[in-house]
Amino acid sequence: MKIVHLSTSHTGGAGIAARRLNNLLRSQNIDSLFVTLSKEFYKPDFGEVSINKPIFRKLFGGVVSKFNSSLSKQTYFSLTSISAIDIKKLRKFGDSKNTIFHIHNWFNLLSIRTIKKLLEAGYHLVFTLHDQRLFTGGCHYSLHCEGYVCSCDKCPLLKPTMNMTTGINLRKLKKIIAKYKQQITIIAPSKWILHKAKSSSILSDTDIRHISNIHYGFDVTSKSKNDSSSAIKSPMKFGVATMDKSSTIKGSDLVSNLVQSILVNNLDAEIVYLYDYFKPKVDPLSFWRDTDYLLVLSRADNSPNVIHEAKIRGIPIVGTKVGGITELLNPEYDYLIDVNGREVSQVLRITKEILSLKQKPDSRLIKEDYSKFVSGELPKMLNVYYSIFRRADKI
Repeated sequence: MKIVHLSTSHTGGAGIAARRLNNLLRSQNIDSLFVTLSKEFYKPDFGEVSINKPIFRKLFGGVVSKFNSSLSKQTYFSLTSISAIDIKKLRKFGDSKNTIFHIHNWFNLLSIRTIKKLLEAGYHLVFTLHDQRLFTGGCHYSLHCEGYVCSCDKCPLLKPTMNMTTGINLRKLKKIIAKYKQQITIIAPSKWILHKAKSSSILSDTDIRHISNIHYGFDVTSKSKNDSSSAIKSPMKFGVATMDKSSTIKGSDLVSNLVQSILVNNLDAEIVYLYDYFKPKVDPLSFWRDTDYLLVLSRADNSPNVIHEAKIRGIPIVGTKVGGITELLNPEYDYLIDVNGREVSQVLRITKEILSLKQKPDSRLIKEDYSKFVSGELPKMLNVYYSIFRRADKI
């Protein structure tokens, strides 16, 4: 049995989750490989492979990316995706009898046509729903729209000149998935996206499993200098881990308002941004060492990888009540914000409340709780892979 994980990038929520799963499977002596596009500063680790795009595909991919990013300010769209790797190269990773392709983020890595060719060649595919893209006509988060339940025609989030494209995309995907549903398994990292997928016109009749993102490499029995409750340090640092500092869907406006409120109210607090740690001679992991509380102020989100990253380090969260975020937070030490139009005042109130505390939450407790939360997820994922091979033997 061989598992090949495909992700456009080695970073971002999908890329990091895929790499962690790959490493965890390899630690269990599973033949697992992570495949992604090559980047200037990316050095593949053991069990990882980067692929180079042909120059014409790289140039066209850049045009496609800019086109998609210009479509809407409310949510992300991927109306089209080009393939950076063809079916011949994919087949070199293993034949369809013993290889599963686990697809995480496929934008500009695979096209719908390439996915169809893999299915036609007899491969079994596993998709992890890091967002809603697979069962919509192109949006990553549908917000208040439920067009994906029917047809995605006349998308209200797009201009009239483009809003028919979503319906065309949806019908194309629906035909492929309906024809090859016996070769497709869907992983929903949150109960929220599980419900959305099951209610969609595309995935309602497919094999969908709820399995949380799996993180390895932490030992809740080991102590560190941040373990147990500790005195509040000055200034209190609130971390923002999104790499898109201008995204309203990731709450950039709420963060900007908090920055202003800290200055106006002379609060002993500071906002630190993950993207500021991706500089020469700066260790990006030091972001997590500097962060006292992680801010996740999204207006739509599934199972944010940054929350998992914080939890394994014992960092408490201030997050919005959207998507699958609430499933990951514990009211004993995390803070939840209602999305009701009064988010700015809530964020400020919670910040002041945190600053009034004499101690931070016990980081060991946070890590122990998280360990319990994910303890049963690896057996579930292994069962998915083994059940696919058992089912394939009977086909």
